[in-house]
Amino acid sequence: INSGLLSSDETKVVWALSELSIEIFDKCSKKMDIEILTLINKVLLQSNPSLEACLAHLSEFICNKDSEELLKPYVKQIKMILRKYNDEELVECDKSFVQLRLIRIASTLAKWRIKDEVVKLWLKQKDVTHFNAIKYDSYLNK
Repeated sequence: INSGLLSSDETKVVWALSELSIEIFDKCSKKMDIEILTLINKVLLQSNPSLEACLAHLSEFICNKDSEELLKPYVKQIKMILRKYNDEELVECDKSFVQLRLIRIASTLAKWRIKDEVVKLWLKQKDVTHFNAIKYDSYLNK
């Protein structure tokens, strides 16, 4: 999985994300620390290929109640991601897709009772966005 996440081949990255999902959701594997940290670092460093897919998977992992215990140890790194994407917006991407994932992550951190300015900042984005995908997202409007 790790070599796939670090690959410069988009197909290998996507396959690795699928394998990681299977390990986390289907097999409920708790020994995925290195793979999760690799994914977090890839997203933090805004490293292509498949950056948007990596962000989407990370967001799904974080937002899933069943993987809360697995992801909570990485709160510091997750907040770093929120800061990074606030300070350095991605240029060549689907902005509504990326913002939605980051707002979902912030929303989950708030549910975990994580108090931080960057979490508040991303939650405010939900209220001021002009993207309907964010305004009417079912996860954010529970």
